[in-house]
Amino acid sequence: MLKKKLLQGIWAWVLVFVMLSQMLPAEEIHVLAAEIISGTSTSHSYVDNTGKTYYIDADYGNDENSGLTEEEAWASLKHLNNTTFEPGDAILLKRGCTWTDTFIYPKGSGDEKNQNYISCYGDKDQPLPVIVTSYNDSDENLPPVNASVYLGKDQNYWTIENLDITVTSNNAKSIVRIQNNSLVGVEIKNCVLKGGDGNNWFSNNRDQLSGILVTGYIKGVLLENNEIYHCKATGINVDGSVAGCNYKGERYESSGKNVVIRNNYLENIGGNGILVNNCLEPLVEYNVVNRSHSYVQNAACAGLWPFACYGALFQYN
Repeated sequence: MLKKKLLQGIWAWVLVFVMLSQMLPAEEIHVLAAEIISGTSTSHSYVDNTGKTYYIDADYGNDENSGLTEEEAWASLKHLNNTTFEPGDAILLKRGCTWTDTFIYPKGSGDEKNQNYISCYGDKDQPLPVIVTSYNDSDENLPPVNASVYLGKDQNYWTIENLDITVTSNNAKSIVRIQNNSLVGVEIKNCVLKGGDGNNWFSNNRDQLSGILVTGYIKGVLLENNEIYHCKATGINVDGSVAGCNYKGERYESSGKNVVIRNNYLENIGGNGILVNNCLEPLVEYNVVNRSHSYVQNAACAGLWPFACYGALFQYN
């Protein structure tokens, strides 16, 4: 019986290769055969998306390309900012590349079953993709909130990860800003966010230059494994719009939910390190804040704290 099944399996693969030989060049057949025998694959899968994958290569790409393969990569972030992406799409920036005087402002949204991604691809020994946002004291062609990365109305189910972003302008309000009426499925992970070298702190206004700012009726946000440096205002600021409870201590179910802030490192923050506001049972854990309240002179600040929350859990920070 075992011998019979083995022979059936062999004949099945023979038939597969006979059919493929009529459709594919010989060299592709040889590669496929090697992958089947060894149990390996030469294809690249950088993120677990369900839709199209777009590639951007600042060094060898071309904006006239389709963007749909590594060989047909785009060059600039122009298409990323002008395209309305479908649920499940991914946009990957090549490691070792740098984009200057630009920002990330994608259009479109994922959905509950199809997460969208902005991430990286390429040799893991190369540094993360670098984006330098310099506004040159002008708001021309910028997102409406002066942020390096911005997701706005009706943009949910986005993962933004594996990027190195620096802001070098006095006009900047946030490095990453997420602003939505009903916000769910947003993840910011494994990013390095820098407000220049700290010399862009130009006034006593602590509303200038937050690291990550998330506002709206939050139903799910994850901020994890990020590094944030030299932010004049708050390092991480999450505001769920509705208080977690009333003055009697009764919880409000309409408050921000499913907020997780985990394993982030913050250094040289001008005001609050991590502030969670108007949330229901947020989880803040394994974070390090090194030198907060390093600039603001006229307001109370703290390394980490919740405000107007119910059941907040701050642990192992």
